[in-house]
Amino acid sequence: MNSTYHHLKDTKKEEGQKELLERNLEAHRSRRWVTNSIYAISLLVLVLCFYFHVPQAAIITLILFLICATSEILY
Repeated sequence: MNSTYHHLKDTKKEEGQKELLERNLEAHRSRRWVTNSIYAISLLVLVLCFYFHVPQAAIITLILFLICATSEILY
């Protein structure tokens, strides 16, 4: 009886660890998606900057790239 109890307890602990790992993986994927989106927007702004000859867009692009770099360092 006691070994069955410990087995059930260990099984529940393993299931909890699996759920935590899955949540962490999903959060990582979500952050990666946001970072990749910011990179894509930055590249689009950069192309538009050169196409329309707007120097302010280069500053905005640089700021977006810095935000991406900072988020990758933090996460």
